[in-house]
Amino acid sequence: YNVLRAAGACGTSGQTFAVLAAGPGVSATSFADTTVTGGQTYAYEVEAVGQNGAVSGPSNCAVGAVPPFPATGLAVTGSQ
Repeated sequence: YNVLRAAGACGTSGQTFAVLAAGPGVSATSFADTTVTGGQTYAYEVEAVGQNGAVSGPSNCAVGAVPPFPATGLAVTGSQ
């Protein structure tokens, strides 16, 4: 399989999908995108790749919104 990703929600004007992961190494029924940025929205498509290298058309688009990552370097103090 090829996993493709684009910035924004599905159908965003001018959206361009780029291959995020490809080929024989992508064969499972799930995929974890470890390169996201907090607070962003991404659109994903998948293409099947045959043993002869033929690539299918893309799947339906799926969207994922990543919540903002927690801030770092904060100190929390409390009192009773």
